[in-house]
Amino acid sequence: MKFLIHFKKNIFIFLLPAIMIYGCGVWGNFTTYFNLYYNTVQLFDEVENSISNNQPDLFATYDQPLNGGDNQKLQNVIGKCSKILQFNAETKYVDDALLMLGKSFYYQQNYLKATREFEELLATQKESDLRLEALLWLGKCQMKLKNFEAGLVTLKAVKEQAQVEEENIILQAALVEEIKYQISIDDLLGAIKASNDFLEVSESNETSERVAFELGKLYEDTNDLDGAIGAYEKLLGYSPQYNIELKTKLALGKVLRKSGHLEKALTLFLDMSNEDKNLEAFPQINLEKGITLADLKSYDEAIFTLSEVDTTYKTSVYSGASRYEIGNIYENIFNNYDSASVYYSKASTTLLPPEYVKDVASKNRIFSKYKNISKELNFNLDQLRYKNNPDEFVKDSTIFYDQLKEATTESNIQNDIQGTRSFSESRTGDLNTNNQALFAARLAKLGRPPVMPVESQDSIIARIVYSKFELGNLFFSEINNSDSALYYYSDIISNYSDSQMRPQTLFVLGNYYLSSGDTTKAFKAFNEIYDNFKNTDIVNAAANILKKPLLNLEFDPAQEIYQKAEDNMNSSDYNGSLARMKVVYENYPKSKLVPKALYSTGWVLENKLSLLDSAAVIYDTLTARFPQSEYSINIKSKLDSYHLEKSRLKRVIEDSLKVVEAEKIKKSLEDSATVKAKSLTENPVIKTQVGLEKEKLKTGKILDNAHAQPVIKFDSTNLNKKRLEPDEIFIKPDSLKNNVVPKDTLKKILEK
Repeated sequence: MKFLIHFKKNIFIFLLPAIMIYGCGVWGNFTTYFNLYYNTVQLFDEVENSISNNQPDLFATYDQPLNGGDNQKLQNVIGKCSKILQFNAETKYVDDALLMLGKSFYYQQNYLKATREFEELLATQKESDLRLEALLWLGKCQMKLKNFEAGLVTLKAVKEQAQVEEENIILQAALVEEIKYQISIDDLLGAIKASNDFLEVSESNETSERVAFELGKLYEDTNDLDGAIGAYEKLLGYSPQYNIELKTKLALGKVLRKSGHLEKALTLFLDMSNEDKNLEAFPQINLEKGITLADLKSYDEAIFTLSEVDTTYKTSVYSGASRYEIGNIYENIFNNYDSASVYYSKASTTLLPPEYVKDVASKNRIFSKYKNISKELNFNLDQLRYKNNPDEFVKDSTIFYDQLKEATTESNIQNDIQGTRSFSESRTGDLNTNNQALFAARLAKLGRPPVMPVESQDSIIARIVYSKFELGNLFFSEINNSDSALYYYSDIISNYSDSQMRPQTLFVLGNYYLSSGDTTKAFKAFNEIYDNFKNTDIVNAAANILKKPLLNLEFDPAQEIYQKAEDNMNSSDYNGSLARMKVVYENYPKSKLVPKALYSTGWVLENKLSLLDSAAVIYDTLTARFPQSEYSINIKSKLDSYHLEKSRLKRVIEDSLKVVEAEKIKKSLEDSATVKAKSLTENPVIKTQVGLEKEKLKTGKILDNAHAQPVIKFDSTNLNKKRLEPDEIFIKPDSLKNNVVPKDTLKKILEK
């Protein structure tokens, strides 16, 4: 922050007549001023003003990073000041150079280097009028370096000297540093006292106005609303600059609302919204007006005002804030959680004021969870309805697909987009971007189609109970709607008495009754857990509340049986051991000893009884049920080798059987072919025809039809085969006189 003006840059207009009198020293000061110092001061003032304008809250306890342009200018200042100290050390500008150098390092957050420059100025420039300012900046460096003890001593010395010298600007700067320290250690009352001390000695300037505004915020932070109202109203009485006035009125309106002065707050916001000078602030002003209307229970008017902010100022961060506030009304006033979820989701997709970011993220997370659980619950309720009454599935499916057809009909989409333009004017099936967007929106609105359940009724009911339990927890612990939480918990206890979620539900229900002060119902729920669910993890949580003895949850009823099985094995009573091991893994499936019992059973069958196939069956059961257990890992390699060998032997047997079967089939076919061929050639009709053909082949003579005997007609469907089997010759007695056997066919018969 800039506190003093460099007066030296204006003095040389009076020095020209005296140059000859004072000689070379004056001439050195003169040339240094015009050649180097003046430009350095101009550049430093420029960058310091920029830093001041970009400064965060006056009492901010964090460092504001420099922008690139300011940092480069500071580097130039540092270079020029170093030249003054190196080449013009005899001039009167050494103290200015040291001060600018130290402040430049401070702005660059190099507090050690800055400290050295201020200490050098104080040690070497005994007559400088910049010593008090250097001492102030030394104290600021000590505070930044967390050397608070030394820093507070330095700042105290600055205040005392500033009061003596009536240097109010430096006094105020020292008080600001003390206030920042009090805030950093959460001593807000100390910060309030220091702020009031500041205002007592301050003049009406921008720094004083900012301190007065911060004082009001400090009162708010300590929940002293009357003190905050007084501080803000007092500040407005100073006729502050516009930006301070606007911030103060907005803060005052919020505090008035918070303290219950709703009508007064609303009047203030209405007056602000009627002033043209506040045009750029209308989004924020109307947001506060909408919130105040909601507090006055004018909910419809509040939603209307907040909706105007959302629609009129979409690019403003207060548009997102208005969405959040509308969601808040739907949630807490109307208990309309679906609508609340929509607005919280919309708010999460926009830019927000910093104070809204965390709340919006939290609400969006909670209500997204609510939406997903509710969707899952409704789906499973439909599944149960369809399971019990399939006609309901048919009915809902018909309705859904009728709506889908209506929603996705091209003509309907075109009519929605084009208004009065008829569908015939556009190309069928040509969807533009608007069509596609509307198409997708309609599909999303319809949701997923009905699905016929394939799971058992018990599985569906289990998912319904779990969803209701999650909703109860959500309402109880995050939405803070205890009535809705009680509804879901009670529904599970009353209507799903056999559910595995019963002990957990009883526990949270007991805690609900404890929070509402009904210890009788609470202890009843906890006692039911203690008496009826002794094997659950939650039983000892109930025992702690009831102040009853804790139960040993590590007790395993299968332990004694397994131990006796091991005793049988050690005494070579393998049948007795196997019988007891079987009791362990069949009667106590949740016991931790089951994997060990299965392994021991397999080991006895393999190593003591040499029943390798039986052992393999047990090992397979072990690896299937407990694939990650140490016992499964131990026998995996051996079991894999066993199965590989079994597969190899099976293939050998199958191959041998195939060879035997092939030989049998071949012999059978040969025997059959011989018999059939013989039966055909013994046929008198065929023998006559065959004889004629043989004679023709021997003599080369062609016998006329008069010498041919009536013979066979063949089925034409079989003549196109590459090979004609004997049993494929079909004789038609009614046509023997008019047909002869084709020569190529007879040749095939002869070849056979």
